[in-house]
Amino acid sequence: MTQFLHSQSDLADALTRLIATDARLAPVLDKAGQPDLRRGEAALLLPLVILMFVVGLVPNLILQPSDAAVEATLVHADENRIVLVDRGSD
Repeated sequence: MTQFLHSQSDLADALTRLIATDARLAPVLDKAGQPDLRRGEAALLLPLVILMFVVGLVPNLILQPSDAAVEATLVHADENRIVLVDRGSD
């Protein structure tokens, strides 16, 4: 059964039914307290979640523009590499 929480009282009712279903959760709620329901928090996090999915699904949107800089750094590091050779005990 799907229930939408539109107000703080909806959340309180849902928690009451949840604890009636499993009484082991009562001490957890007593210790943690009732959470606040704020739409502003979800609205603030929504763009970050969308960005996370976009970067996860299409990483080249971010990685491709940095290809030239990474390649230049690798070439520079390769040109200036110092190799230490252990000649053993002579």
